[in-house]
Amino acid sequence: MNNTRRNGDYLNQLELYKEIAQTLNRGFDLSVTLHEVLSQVLQITGFTSGWIFLENQEGKMELAADCRLPPALSEEDKASMCSEDCYCIERYKDGRLKTALNVVECKRLEEAIEKRKDTYGLTHHASVALRSGNEFFGILNIADAGELFFGKAELQQLEAIALQIGNTIKRILLTEHQRMDAIRQERIRLSSDLHDSVNQLLFSINLLAKSGQYMSDIPSLTDAMADIQMIAQKAQLEMKEIIWRLRKQGLEKDLVSHLEHYAGLLGIRMESEVKGRSALPFEVEHQLLRIGQEAINNVKKHAQTDVVKFSLLFTESEIKMEIKDSGCGFIVTEIAPAYSLGLENMGSRAGILNGECRIISQQGSGTAVSVTIPLKGSGNE
Repeated sequence: MNNTRRNGDYLNQLELYKEIAQTLNRGFDLSVTLHEVLSQVLQITGFTSGWIFLENQEGKMELAADCRLPPALSEEDKASMCSEDCYCIERYKDGRLKTALNVVECKRLEEAIEKRKDTYGLTHHASVALRSGNEFFGILNIADAGELFFGKAELQQLEAIALQIGNTIKRILLTEHQRMDAIRQERIRLSSDLHDSVNQLLFSINLLAKSGQYMSDIPSLTDAMADIQMIAQKAQLEMKEIIWRLRKQGLEKDLVSHLEHYAGLLGIRMESEVKGRSALPFEVEHQLLRIGQEAINNVKKHAQTDVVKFSLLFTESEIKMEIKDSGCGFIVTEIAPAYSLGLENMGSRAGILNGECRIISQQGSGTAVSVTIPLKGSGNE
């Protein structure tokens, strides 16, 4: 082991430790902070490569940051780093990774070497848990070319750095939790204000317009009042949906109940079926929600029915959502421009997620909106 190369000048190391502390202290974006600090760790230690796994809400380990990964681990969009089949993760999950540990061999590197792929000469790595107090967040892995064993001083050095990183992770997560709580409180306040002000004004407009229809003998004025009442009623409905959405907490975790409630506001009965379960990323949940709302709204406006069938299917590679009615149907190629815009929006939202939205309809046979979204890591991206 080359201690001179590894340890470097003492004053330079102190300066780099100071930089690490400053990076961690000012960091508020977890991903950016971890990438930056990992680069600084390699600069201090002189090691070849490093990567960080973090435990997500479902208890699975995800690659959160990496620096100077060898080609064998970087190819195919770092596919080999997405697997949990690894010695260090096994030790982390069974509680053996409480202090910095010399891993005998890296399973990922071992498989790469067998396939004669370039690993920069890496065969082993040291692992240390990222924690704050009794809370564990993930793993810091450090590797060096030709290094089969890491000394006690090096492991203690990694432990000290990992503890700083763990404390920073906890701080960032707590800050994010406080920010989200403040947003929830503001949403509740805003929904109350809308209910007490705008919603009541719309209710008054609705009543006045209704009264105006009976007080006038002028047909054109009566028709105008009827139009005002219809618009006010529609605005009231939209306002109720907005107020409910603002008050709803954890909305992204309950797509089905939100769409059921939205359908109920429109006077539509939704029959739901869900097969398989999976936690959805917020963006996927958000886009599916908007597509579902547009589809249900189209049923209300055009289908001449008050029942829809909703299905949500989770597979290993994709999510399938379908909203189907048995209404009047239409010829897809002959739809009006205003209606076409809504269908295009649904397709655009699916496209944001690299997915597809298909509209299947025939006159007299109803309409089906079918959305397919590939899951991350399925190879369909």
